[in-house]
Amino acid sequence: MLASEGETGFSLRAEILKLPQYSEERTEELNRLLKHVSFSGSVGKARSVINILIDDETLFSYTESYDDGRRMIFFPEGSGAFFLHDTDMVSDGFISGNAFFRNLEYSFSLEAWAGIFAQLPSLFPEESKNAAISAQRYRDYGTAVRKTTIVLDGEAFTHCIQENPDLFSRSGAFPDPSLCIFEGRQTISLYYSQEDRLLRIVYSGKAGMEPSDMRTAKIDWKTISGEKFEKDEFVLETPNAAKTKRDNLKLTYVRKIDENGAETLSWKADADMLHDGQRTRLISEAALRAENGIITGKMNEKKTAGKEHTSAESILNADFSGGEQCKGTLEINHKNDTIEKDHLMLSFVLSPAEPVQETESQAAAFTGSGGDASGNIRALYRRILERILKLPEEDLGFLKDGIPDELWNTIKPIRND
Repeated sequence: MLASEGETGFSLRAEILKLPQYSEERTEELNRLLKHVSFSGSVGKARSVINILIDDETLFSYTESYDDGRRMIFFPEGSGAFFLHDTDMVSDGFISGNAFFRNLEYSFSLEAWAGIFAQLPSLFPEESKNAAISAQRYRDYGTAVRKTTIVLDGEAFTHCIQENPDLFSRSGAFPDPSLCIFEGRQTISLYYSQEDRLLRIVYSGKAGMEPSDMRTAKIDWKTISGEKFEKDEFVLETPNAAKTKRDNLKLTYVRKIDENGAETLSWKADADMLHDGQRTRLISEAALRAENGIITGKMNEKKTAGKEHTSAESILNADFSGGEQCKGTLEINHKNDTIEKDHLMLSFVLSPAEPVQETESQAAAFTGSGGDASGNIRALYRRILERILKLPEEDLGFLKDGIPDELWNTIKPIRND
């Protein structure tokens, strides 16, 4: 499939460690089947591609193009392809997280934000007030002895962002300056050391991307960068300004690079929402460490919706010491309350995707009518079944034991077709 510049290639295999509904023997049967199945593909800003493989041979590929909404299933050369309509039985979530990958270019950069805040006094000299302050020491960051306070109205701040695209847009701090809205009093406080190094930034004001969902945003950020030591601590709170609904987000982010080059990253995101009378709370936490090309860490997610409590615990081990390629495992354990729901191990390889030219049959499928949608899906299901049934019989125990004998005897002849 076509891989565009900036895409990340991946390959993935899965092993089930535990499924509560299955015995150890049944789980082992499932893993004997799964050892034949793998996934590969690429993810980028313009499109995502997933290849489903059986014994390392591509069974079919699924492509989703973000720019024009095209979705297509493609079979290996000579086997055909078809375009997917929105009415086909492939949901928008077929590639999980595609919206996230599509918007990676809009993720904020702390360095970009630091540059923006540092230039505000020169952009608003009349609104900037300098004052000496009693020494305020921040552990690992230094001691602040001077503060610059800038007070603006929302209209002036919005105008500044829109009139300085080189500063605000190209820095990566804003996806599109024209979409940013600021209202009312905007206050920015900059704290400096004796050496005039910016140590701390505090912001408060009403901001948002849509008039119907303005936020009373608060940012408290301490930062330091030197030859052998870097550290950032970033706290963001964004409750709904109208207070007509409970919709609060608090993000705490701490990044540190020590004098030996080891990097640690931790964050906690706490979203508390109340929509249509139901309260939902999502808490995501992570603690990661990278040293000598090895990444290790743990991630936890908890969700409370009404009386339902679910969680996911993940353990990451990855090795990117081999250059551009990264190999590793991700162990994931899902729970309902304290009851284990599933426990699995994913083995992955990540690397820059190599560009591949789109074939004539793929291009034709993208511009074709797609034919009978339900017929396409039935053909796809049959193709998958035919290929799986041709696996060694000793690895088909999971399927054979899970369906009635009369049905198995009906589909078994496919193995010999």
